[in-house]
Amino acid sequence: HVEALESGVFRADIPIAFNNTPAAYQELIDKVEEDLRYTITVENKVEMEDVKNYEEVRDDIVSKLEFLRDNPRCIEKPLIY
Repeated sequence: HVEALESGVFRADIPIAFNNTPAAYQELIDKVEEDLRYTITVENKVEMEDVKNYEEVRDDIVSKLEFLRDNPRCIEKPLIY
């Protein structure tokens, strides 16, 4: 278990203590609007007017990032893809 953590390999069946940096989440929150607009208009070539649920999606992302910012210490089983 220790060797796996030191090498950056996580197992999905072992809970891991994470100590995240709140300031990093705040940076992401501050850039959500800019990043979403870039993804929609440049990467996906869609006009903002054509996105019907932009505010809902943006607010959902911000809400999740705020939760992580406000709760930087957690014990989770990592999702491994």
